[in-house]
Amino acid sequence: MKLNEIKRIIKNSLQNYFFKSVYHEFINQYKKNISDLLLEQKYYDALDKMVTEDDDSFSEKAIKYITAETQNLPP
Repeated sequence: MKLNEIKRIIKNSLQNYFFKSVYHEFINQYKKNISDLLLEQKYYDALDKMVTEDDDSFSEKAIKYITAETQNLPP
């Protein structure tokens, strides 16, 4: 083999290695981001559910309180 052929083979091997390294890192980061996004979405859904339930119970308590107090008003 000539020196130029060896250099070309080494250059191609390094390019392939770096390409694969970057490609795999991209795939890993993409999967991690998707996983994080799904977890974040579940977190926000749970928060929304808690807030909605609290709003409903607060409204019910407020209605009961107002009803009781209006009955306590003098005629």
